[in-house]
Amino acid sequence: MKKIKHLLLSASVLAPLAIAPIVIACNNEGNYDDNNNDKSGIWLSSSQLQEIKNGFVFTKTEAALNETDAQLIDVIKSLNKKYKDERYPAFYIQNNPEFRKYFDFNMPDISKISISHKINISFEVNETTKQIECHYVVICIDRNNQEESRGDIVLE
Repeated sequence: MKKIKHLLLSASVLAPLAIAPIVIACNNEGNYDDNNNDKSGIWLSSSQLQEIKNGFVFTKTEAALNETDAQLIDVIKSLNKKYKDERYPAFYIQNNPEFRKYFDFNMPDISKISISHKINISFEVNETTKQIECHYVVICIDRNNQEESRGDIVLE
């Protein structure tokens, strides 16, 4: 009888813990209203957003040092044109052998920062500055893929 009581007591204490989901979601410290698109809520902290930005590496390889900026721009434009019809062109571009020949690129693992966010990237040429950039957008999946942050990483 004591064993049954102990078993039932243990099960009644552990059951709610086993059922309760553990989710890391957006940090909602602001006055966020799901029906309001003013983005006044704070989602990821500024240090998390800085960690994302600092996690990007976009540099020239040794082979790129022997090329002109115009030639490297042509490589990016050519790869963008080649993969324009793909759902995620930047995925194909960053894995292309020609891209890897001229560029070292790494992006942060967003899953180590938040499981409810993703990063979309694109490789672009800034026509004003004539510099190659990796454009990134941080998106909160829990808030219907709403944009949370964006930035550019200029090729070094």
